[in-house]
Amino acid sequence: MAWTPRGPLQEIRRFVEKPPQAEAEVLFQAGYLWNMFVFASRAVALVEAGRRCVPLLHDRLSRMELFLGTQHEPWAIRQACMLAPTANFSRSVLENESLPLVVSKVPDLTWCDLGTPERVARTLRRLGVAPAWLAS
Repeated sequence: MAWTPRGPLQEIRRFVEKPPQAEAEVLFQAGYLWNMFVFASRAVALVEAGRRCVPLLHDRLSRMELFLGTQHEPWAIRQACMLAPTANFSRSVLENESLPLVVSKVPDLTWCDLGTPERVARTLRRLGVAPAWLAS
């Protein structure tokens, strides 16, 4: 679709979120790429994707706009969050085949899940850059 300094941007045919290991191995052997979940988008494109893929969530969040900047804003935010349906971004949006998505290869990387403070501490210790407060 386009070129970047690192190479081509290619349209994807299919996005699969966390496939079972056997399926992932087949996809990888077939040349599929592994999702590192590093993405770039214009905000308006994300809002539009939400509108198309998760319309009930979009509708609930859109109603909140009427209350922004008013004394009822905190209430509206609580209501929107409480009443909005839950959705998994990858499954609800990225797996939707109607969205135009592109992919770019990145240099070989090592994946590290830093999703908890314990994982961050363990990684810092392993790298030998842990601050003194983390030594215990």
